[in-house]
Amino acid sequence: MHPKLSNEQREALQKQPGKPITVEDDQAQALYVLLPFDTYQKVQALVGGEEFDPNEFMPLVHEALADDIDAPGMELYDDYDAHRLKP
Repeated sequence: MHPKLSNEQREALQKQPGKPITVEDDQAQALYVLLPFDTYQKVQALVGGEEFDPNEFMPLVHEALADDIDAPGMELYDDYDAHRLKP
């Protein structure tokens, strides 16, 4: 079953082409995300299907950001409040 888009949803998609749109079900008090099917397929490929454990990806995130995290001067952010300029 493929429900049809409402005119309101279609307008939102046209205003932000290719971007995810938040949809509210006021009866269930729930939010959903409406996104292009190709984007959905990319997300599914990243999270590996049904079960997703964000902890599995933390080593990959750390590896991807390691150069930035270890860059000279970044140690100031370890104790950000102590180095923040006072008004």
